Amino acid sequence: MSLPYLIFLALGVSLDSFAIAVCKGIGEKKPFKLGTMCAISFTIFQLIMLTLGYFLGQTLENYIDKFDHYIVFAVLLIFGLNMIKEAFSKDNKKQNNSILGIILLAFFSSFDSLGVGITLAIFDTNLWICAGLVCVFTISFSFAGIYIGKYFGEKHKKIACIIGGVILIALGIKILCDHLI
Repeated sequence: MSLPYLIFLALGVSLDSFAIAVCKGIGEKKPFKLGTMCAISFTIFQLIMLTLGYFLGQTLENYIDKFDHYIVFAVLLIFGLNMIKEAFSKDNKKQNNSILGIILLAFFSSFDSLGVGITLAIFDTNLWICAGLVCVFTISFSFAGIYIGKYFGEKHKKIACIIGGVILIALGIKILCDHLI
């Protein structure tokens, strides 16, 4: 695979982190701390899944492809619906940005990397070039997403929560459709 193709693959894998980071950044008072948590969590899970996919190659592809998209869809649907519910809540509580919540989102949003890793193995492509690109893009997009969410969300929290929830649900639907179609 050529370098431009690897760049597009890495960008595609990293955009999930960006979408989630925008949602998590809404109304955040400490964006650098949250950005760091997101960048580290998303990058670690993207790399683990990319590497795991690469080394599993075609051996387990048929088994993993049968169910991963359903799990990812369900998790993103639940998180998205929760964000929409929070938008209409009279309670002015801060959204839950716990490390466990971030880790769960990082884990479930990294399943695309597993497929990318399998693809890299099938085409006998250098894993480490793609992994380096994924790291750079995921870290950059995580921080950018948190700050965009913070500044957009402070002024328009309700609409931002609704849009964020819709984005997570759409991301889940996209992942589900990609695997079913």
